[in-house]
Amino acid sequence: MKVLNLDKQSQIVYQQIIDYENKKSQALIDLQSLQSALNNVNNKLSNPALDKYLGAETAADNQAVIALRSKVQAANEDYIDGGFKPTAKKKVDSLQQLLTSQLLRANDQYVADPIVAKQTLVQNRISIGIELEKTRGSIQDIDRELAKLNAKFSGMVPFDAGVQKFERDADVATKEYLDLLNRYNQTNLDKNIGLRLHLEQEGVPTAAEPSKKLIFMALSAIASFAICFCVLFIIHVLDHSINNKKQLAIATKGKVIGELNYIKPWHRDIDEIWKNAEHNPEMLTYKNLLREVRFEISKSLAVGNQKVLGLTRLHPEKFTIFSAVSLAYSFARLDKQILLIGNSEIAEEIKKWNIPTNQSLKTVLDTLTLQKNNLITFLNKDLEGVSLLENKDNAGITQIFNSLKNEFDLIIVYLDAVNGVSDVKEWILFTEKYLATFMAGNALGDKDKEAIRALNSDHKFMGWLINGVKRK
Repeated sequence: MKVLNLDKQSQIVYQQIIDYENKKSQALIDLQSLQSALNNVNNKLSNPALDKYLGAETAADNQAVIALRSKVQAANEDYIDGGFKPTAKKKVDSLQQLLTSQLLRANDQYVADPIVAKQTLVQNRISIGIELEKTRGSIQDIDRELAKLNAKFSGMVPFDAGVQKFERDADVATKEYLDLLNRYNQTNLDKNIGLRLHLEQEGVPTAAEPSKKLIFMALSAIASFAICFCVLFIIHVLDHSINNKKQLAIATKGKVIGELNYIKPWHRDIDEIWKNAEHNPEMLTYKNLLREVRFEISKSLAVGNQKVLGLTRLHPEKFTIFSAVSLAYSFARLDKQILLIGNSEIAEEIKKWNIPTNQSLKTVLDTLTLQKNNLITFLNKDLEGVSLLENKDNAGITQIFNSLKNEFDLIIVYLDAVNGVSDVKEWILFTEKYLATFMAGNALGDKDKEAIRALNSDHKFMGWLINGVKRK
């Protein structure tokens, strides 16, 4: 074969095909342009509206000049033959004037020679026709060259595939040969410089030694126990989460008034828990623990006949909402009139008991009117972006809370988290006692420890309530 590089040659042929295709496209554009120009010239030559510019009206003017010249000649002959009569002379002069006027009009009308314009168009038509034929011929030549190049390129495709197959086979064969050669060289190297064993002493069969299976099993059991113990010890050391009442008391160095066990989200309906607790151990435990918390709160509020209880928390967890609603319900079970001041989330919870939630604390502060409900009355604490003291001064708010204390046996105020950015300190001013909830399983951070120190130093702070305890 004379092909040195089939891949490169196929690229060259393909590039030539692209070049000829571009030439053909340009030739077709030129062909259309020439054909359009030829049609334009033909239209100008055959358009009756343009005849006056191409000499079509010169024939009539020429005939009029010829007729006038004939009349002038005939009048001159009559004038000579008639003996030069004055009347004949006037006729000759009149006809001569008409001829002169006709010649002047023709000269003014045709400034440029129309014959020349028409001849130019005819020459343009001939030139365009020649260029058109040359362009058509070049397109035919390009088509022939493209056919040759396409045939040549199509013939290269199977050869190119064959060459690539041979190259792949050659690569595979080369890799196999090199692999076998490496194995052969490695075998010779191991054979020549490998370790040679010599028998120093012939072994004599003796009695079998006792099995050490029990020893190995005991050692593995001891090792497994040690590993498990170390893992559990490390987990215990690194785990700082608080999971029960005792751990919370140690971590906060404060009083823990009670705990509430964990209730699954789909069971968090205090009315159902209170009525059907005997059928579910978790619900029964929650009910009894809630009664203990109610007792501790009642005992703390009994000192000084206090009625305004605040309920805050360290972190904004959802379980605190259920705790606040549960406390209000448990006190209502004692036939006490309860005023619950909370947010929209509290409102969603107590809607299950058909309690109206359309009253707001802002209305009470503005109008001093409140529609009292049976046992539990709800007020929305949303003040529309205005803080409590911005709404009314200290004395005015204190007076309103005193009037509410006369109407209700207990006022529960659901407060924001103490370590968040809020006006919780303003609300604490108007509570007589308040407690804080903590969700079991959480750990205390540096910010939480600062908040705990501030709570323990406040004489109004009643203690802690831990929620979500998973009892065994």
